[in-house]
Amino acid sequence: MKFNQLGRSMVEMLGVLAIIGVLSVGALSGYSTAMNKYQLNKYTQQTSEIIATVISTISDKYYTISSSQTDVAELLFKLNALPDGAIYKGNTDIATSLETTTSLGIRPSEVFLYILISYNKNSTSVDACAATLKILQEYAHHTNNLNDIFIQNPMNYYYRSGKCTSTVTKCLTTMTFTDMMNACKTQFDAYVNGSGVFHLWATFDITK
Repeated sequence: MKFNQLGRSMVEMLGVLAIIGVLSVGALSGYSTAMNKYQLNKYTQQTSEIIATVISTISDKYYTISSSQTDVAELLFKLNALPDGAIYKGNTDIATSLETTTSLGIRPSEVFLYILISYNKNSTSVDACAATLKILQEYAHHTNNLNDIFIQNPMNYYYRSGKCTSTVTKCLTTMTFTDMMNACKTQFDAYVNGSGVFHLWATFDITK
């Protein structure tokens, strides 16, 4: 009798441990999902603020185009205009959430401000890329100084009117969020055996 009671106790204990294990895995998975969502929201806010601040800064002519590249990231740093959590990395580069780097500059003899975002190959890269396209879509609808948008692969895939007329890509203004996710996933997958980094470019005409 005592042996049977001991047996039942061991089975019950193992059952409890199994339940705890399942709950722990679920909790860790839920925490990871919540953290990724938090980091994505943080990245989206940082990127939105950077683009808005850059456009405002350029519009207010807080810069002088020199014979060398005008480092806009450095300009924002000196103006204390970086969003919370963004880290100035020197010259053109700002580190943002999700291990992404945003490069900002104006090349000599050009009238285009460029914004280059480099995505490391991690689980949130596609989401971050699509979120950026969504931000830029708003500019495409409401301003005429957004010049080019393309994602860099062995080829450049354009998503801005005038250069997105092929059957390969759609224009940003008519893309759904699913289209954006698919566009970013295509570039993400292209680097499976590559550098592990893909780039989203946007250029703005600073004369308008």
